[in-house]
Amino acid sequence: MTRCAAAHTATLSHNDLNHVSLSRQNANFSSFCLAVWKKLTTFAAENEHYVSIKYITESERDLQWGLSVCSAGFQSVLPGESYPPRRHGVTYLFNPSRGRVLQEYQLLYIVKGRGTLQTAHGGTHAIEAGTMFLLFPGEWHSYHPDAATGWDEYWIGFKGPNIDNRVAGGFLAPQHPVFRVGVMQTAVALYRDAIAAASREEAYFQLLLCGIVNHLLGLMFVTSVNLDYDRDSNVPELIRRSREYMQNNIETPISMPDVAMAMGVSYSSFRRLFKHYTGVAPSHYFTNLRLHRAKQLLLTTTDSIKEICFRLQFENPEYFATLFKRHTGQRPSDFRRLSAQTDTTDNQHPTPHASTTA
Repeated sequence: MTRCAAAHTATLSHNDLNHVSLSRQNANFSSFCLAVWKKLTTFAAENEHYVSIKYITESERDLQWGLSVCSAGFQSVLPGESYPPRRHGVTYLFNPSRGRVLQEYQLLYIVKGRGTLQTAHGGTHAIEAGTMFLLFPGEWHSYHPDAATGWDEYWIGFKGPNIDNRVAGGFLAPQHPVFRVGVMQTAVALYRDAIAAASREEAYFQLLLCGIVNHLLGLMFVTSVNLDYDRDSNVPELIRRSREYMQNNIETPISMPDVAMAMGVSYSSFRRLFKHYTGVAPSHYFTNLRLHRAKQLLLTTTDSIKEICFRLQFENPEYFATLFKRHTGQRPSDFRRLSAQTDTTDNQHPTPHASTTA
């Protein structure tokens, strides 16, 4: 429209020319405002998480879930900026030179910069981008970014018997608070989802936050362990080959020392590496493979339980029955009988199919 007005200026009146001039000024001002707005929007998008802190209350109902989230947030600390920044919530402010003790777990994720972590049981650790560290309730700790780099940190605070049980089970320990995982967009997205959910506070949002905590902890644990193994690439290959060897020899009378020999390692090293990598001893893994095979044979053959027992190299039928019941909750005979009854019932009540018309 402005271009059109400019082309016909010679035929316009003085008032029209003033109107066109004002229109141009308004258009220029609008363009200027639009440009400023875009810059501000871009800055906000790039720095949406510069300071994003949410402190969360939980109800008695939330606590019955076994896990509740207390806080979630992100802050970007500039080089040379004091730490923690004054914008940090008063409840969580602390002096890094004195440290503090929390009454909750906190999982922090540093995605930019570097710094230092100290804990009572874990000692001193250099923290760099791509590091998660877990703070434990009742455990003295202190942490801060290097003044030269600052850092970007995400965190989520939580508590409950679900996490206490994992600590008691040895999955998480104050002596080992640091996990090297690299910078993962999946983890960053989970933290942002937690902040967003905490801000919306929809009905039962605590349950969603608990799911995010579990996802983060699982991702942290698995990624850290596998990155450690990647530094020694022989271990994953050794475990893969040994699993394949056992699966191919389910009905063969082999022992775990035989498997270790086939892999070219000592039995003590094989057992230690296998259990650390898979979480179970190789003999337990092999027994489970045989029990899964026993279930297949009970369902798909008419072989007697005694025949299946010896086919799978179990010592005797009673020992086989004891292991099978421990694994499935049923004796082999009951498993076969109940499965047959289920099949009969299914045949008597077939799944209806959609009718068709010609």
